[in-house]
Amino acid sequence: MESTRRNFLKQSSITLAAAAVSSSVLSSLVGSETAEAADSSKKSAGKSDANRLFVEAASHCIATGELCVAHCSRELANENAEMAKCNTTVQSMMAVCASAMKLVALGSAHAKKAVELCAAVCKDCAEACEEHKAHFAHGMHLECKTCGEACREMEKACKAWLSA
Repeated sequence: MESTRRNFLKQSSITLAAAAVSSSVLSSLVGSETAEAADSSKKSAGKSDANRLFVEAASHCIATGELCVAHCSRELANENAEMAKCNTTVQSMMAVCASAMKLVALGSAHAKKAVELCAAVCKDCAEACEEHKAHFAHGMHLECKTCGEACREMEKACKAWLSA
């Protein structure tokens, strides 16, 4: 029971940390949107919407990734080696999503390259999470299922941002 409580507290802390990062980035985005409002044009308004949607999708993807990594870590601690690839791939996804999110929010000249990389890494992450698909119907590895779904949505968000 103490172990379950400790895991719950750990997951809650991770989720709160992800939310804090997301909130910080969203605040940056709001600040950049305020500056853009002074120059308001349809093109910049459209890009602002694309930026907001991208940041929201990235925040969600990172949050689900945190839960997936925690699940993988528990499974690895119980000697379930099949979770190693999922664990590594999800951690890579979270790092790339966080970087792309920040560059998009800042309006960096390197944002396009980061978003292209983010789409590729999210595709790989979704595929790694989906390797556990046979277990989903049995209520197992649902964190992986949720993470994979979020990565598929992030892929779409990357493509939408790139086309905006």
